Amino acid sequence: MAKRGNNEGSIYEQEWPQTRVRKDGTVVELRRRRWVASVTLDNGKRKTFYGNTREEVARKLARGLVQFERGLPFTPETLTVGKYLSDWLDSMRPTLKPKTYASYEQLIRVHIQPGLGKIRLGKLQKADVNRFLANREHAGSSPRTRQYLLSILRMALEDAVDDELIARNVGKLAKSPRVAQREIQPFDQHAVNALLDAGRNHRFEHLLHPGAAHARTHRGPAVADRRAEKRERSPCCTAYRTRRR
Repeated sequence: MAKRGNNEGSIYEQEWPQTRVRKDGTVVELRRRRWVASVTLDNGKRKTFYGNTREEVARKLARGLVQFERGLPFTPETLTVGKYLSDWLDSMRPTLKPKTYASYEQLIRVHIQPGLGKIRLGKLQKADVNRFLANREHAGSSPRTRQYLLSILRMALEDAVDDELIARNVGKLAKSPRVAQREIQPFDQHAVNALLDAGRNHRFEHLLHPGAAHARTHRGPAVADRRAEKRERSPCCTAYRTRRR
């Protein structure tokens, strides 16, 4: 009989004993069975699929071989998003600061694990991520928190792509939450003058408004009044506050 070559899978039934203890203390030995399909790929790696019937493992084997021929990665069937994130966080711990690690751990445990943890990593879709973010919004999570959650998920999935566990990073395809800009109301001239008057003769007066303070203190009230009149005639601008990350 010729030896099977690479990419030629084999299917067989596997049986193993299992013991069970009844309430009365009696030990019963059972025989467990399952079907197994295994294949050795051209790169030397061996992949195994399990199922309850021969037809089930045959479908899994055929689908896996098609993925390999297309250059797509094999994702372990039992690997869930939750399990992968736990392993990923452990691997990242030496490279993270303690506060950063604590923040990642809290966000993953409280938000991502309950929302996406049970989904198999290879089955995760963009719609799942968008639905998760929408649920977080309905639960009251702020846009900034949802941005952090998506950022962590994107980083973890990008490492999964590099490790050839998944073909693409669906986190990058998900829509990022937008943080509303908060308009800043600048001081008018009267408020500026009041601030300068309050800080007059203080040792940090020059930090308030060096130009105006210098003009009013050393060039006399006439110069200061002319500058104030010029500022009042100038068009006012609207500023928005932004955050640096």
